[in-house]
Amino acid sequence: MSNILEEIKQEVDQERWLSLWKKYQNHVYSGVTAVLVIAAGMMWWQNHQTSKTSIQSNEYTQALVISESDPERAFKIFEHIPAKGETIYAQLSRFWVAAILLERGDTKGAKELYDIIYQNSSGLFASSSLKILGQLAQLHGLYIEIDTVDPQIIIQKATPYASADSPWRHLGNELLGLSYLKKGDKEKARSSLHKILEDPKVPAAFKVRAQAIINYLNTDQK
Repeated sequence: MSNILEEIKQEVDQERWLSLWKKYQNHVYSGVTAVLVIAAGMMWWQNHQTSKTSIQSNEYTQALVISESDPERAFKIFEHIPAKGETIYAQLSRFWVAAILLERGDTKGAKELYDIIYQNSSGLFASSSLKILGQLAQLHGLYIEIDTVDPQIIIQKATPYASADSPWRHLGNELLGLSYLKKGDKEKARSSLHKILEDPKVPAAFKVRAQAIINYLNTDQK
């Protein structure tokens, strides 16, 4: 199981976040407006946030452009963006840094960043787009922990994400499948993985992985 699990983890960990940015870029300027402040104070806050977001936007775009040609410089830019304020660019930058740390074998550093993303995106006043990013960060953190944490803990945390209305149900079901497999419950593992195969909206790559694990289960039974 270790080989197929490692292959799946590498595929998930090495995803690039340009597509994530494209999906959520329209939410960047939504922000959180201060409540019950005088009009002048509110205008100042909004202008300050817009200015901060604009600076981060430019830096984030610059890092994306050079991420292939000069990855080390891009890494440093991504790494410093969150220091300038908590915006969606800060969260997306942390995703990039975490992905690079994983490529370097620094799972602890990556997990810490995913935890920060989740914590910063789960507050009462977090926008819906930030909450979705926080959920994704938690799921990626679970992939890191799957080798070392009790599978029942992974199952408890991943189950809400496997629901039919979750945007991350393919990740949730994959985590459930792997965790049940680790527990030795092959029937529940198959059930979770078949949900991926039966979902018309799930990306093809996840279906290929789900089928590969099912094939492993079938071979292992013989």
